[in-house]
Amino acid sequence: MEQSLTILFEYGLPDDRPFYDLSDRFFQLFDKKTIGEYDGHEIEMNNADGSYFFFGPDANAIFEAIEPILKEYAFLKGARIIIRNGDAKENLLIRDFIFNAPPAKEPSLFSNMHSINPIPDWDDEHFADLRKYRRDDDEGDEWKHQMKDERAANLYNQWRQVYSLLQALAASLQKPEAKPGEETDEHLAYAIESFDEQFIEDMTHELLDDSMIIPAKIRGAEAADIYVQRMENAAIIRQIAAGIQQSTANIGMMKVASDEDIDLVRNEIDKFRELFKEWVAGFEKDEFEDEWGLF
Repeated sequence: MEQSLTILFEYGLPDDRPFYDLSDRFFQLFDKKTIGEYDGHEIEMNNADGSYFFFGPDANAIFEAIEPILKEYAFLKGARIIIRNGDAKENLLIRDFIFNAPPAKEPSLFSNMHSINPIPDWDDEHFADLRKYRRDDDEGDEWKHQMKDERAANLYNQWRQVYSLLQALAASLQKPEAKPGEETDEHLAYAIESFDEQFIEDMTHELLDDSMIIPAKIRGAEAADIYVQRMENAAIIRQIAAGIQQSTANIGMMKVASDEDIDLVRNEIDKFRELFKEWVAGFEKDEFEDEWGLF
């Protein structure tokens, strides 16, 4: 008789990569084992609750196979394991999965990410309609325009991720302390001496104010779809993003945020830079001239 095992848990992380990472590991595990099958997962739109599903001839054997993997994921602490050994109610076993989990794999900055991002969602339909309106005679080139749209959407959405992390970074700033016997350089000394509400406000403005310009410039470049305008907006985006990356480096030198959080933000900006290069590589020259001779 077929048996089943279900894992129910409160997820709650703003980033869903750990959830899907574990799902991939289940697929890999059961691709090699013959004790049963991994039947997929579910997660709420707001990432509040999640579940994984398994079935096979022996649900207890399934649990024994997956238990070592479960212990690697902190978000499963306190998860509820439901084992059904048959159709009858008396064959239903519910256990709370409690273990001494290691620290979460994601840096702490994720836990401080704002649930509300002021940057609006990317509107695929809006830009697709613009493409159709402007290029209704370009039959056979739809794939090319679709690639443009995808590059722009990927770039835009990556910056939304960066912005959320910048919000969290600004909210996590703390006054640094010099460690006994540690040499205090000029950056750390400045932060120790100057750290107050005004310092936090200034650093927050430095991180966030110009950040809102980047998504507007991406949307503007795509809406105009003119080479000169695209290049002009790209130059502004590059300047702002590079400046923000330097600001995060300054925060790291002043020790007002953890190295892990700084690395997380900078890694996401690095991803944005690679997507930016792909986006710019897709710009096509057109009949419009730059009267200033720059582009």
